[in-house]
Amino acid sequence: MSKRVFVCLAGIDGSGKSTVSSEVLKKLDGYKYVWARWEPFFLKPFIQLLNKKTNRTAGSRTDESVYANKKGIKKKILRSQFIKQTWLFLAECDYFLQLTLKVCVPALLSKKILCDRYIYDFYVDQLINIEKSPQQLLRFIQRRMLSVFPKPDLLFYIKISPETGHRRKKDGTSVAYLKERKEYYDSLKTLYKTVEIDGEENLEVVVDKVYKEISLIGSEGCE
Repeated sequence: MSKRVFVCLAGIDGSGKSTVSSEVLKKLDGYKYVWARWEPFFLKPFIQLLNKKTNRTAGSRTDESVYANKKGIKKKILRSQFIKQTWLFLAECDYFLQLTLKVCVPALLSKKILCDRYIYDFYVDQLINIEKSPQQLLRFIQRRMLSVFPKPDLLFYIKISPETGHRRKKDGTSVAYLKERKEYYDSLKTLYKTVEIDGEENLEVVVDKVYKEISLIGSEGCE
């Protein structure tokens, strides 16, 4: 009987999660690709308004100043604990429904899944929004979503510098934005079976390392 295997990739923007996933899937047999990024629904009107307001005042400002402005506006709106908890609750409701469709349903149809982004990426963004420290990330992950949704057999953290992420993205993603998130991702190394990959290395080297680890867990996975 084939074994069930659930593998996830996490890391800051520009770390190469999607590219690595695409290349690794060419070498793997029987894996289904799942892109599990959070897509706002309940909070979408607010986020669109925030982006519109930020873009209107951006002008010729730098990526860093635009991000600082956006962060400042969001901080003013999420100034009370009640508003922060309401924001988190609505985001979690959104993501709960999305994960049911994106992860749970495919898991019933396919025994092997390679997931690009997952609960880890979701909570990094949300804890920054509600001003929780990186040290609290694991508590939120384990006590909330992972108490309901499947735990990966293997989690890859593709680690790069914020400067590398900024250079690769070329879409206005600021170094400050990436640097803030990297602190949270760095705490993932304390999770069981987290494999840290140097994303600064050549793509072929990174893909080969990920493929070899998945091959090992695939032969050992859970029934």
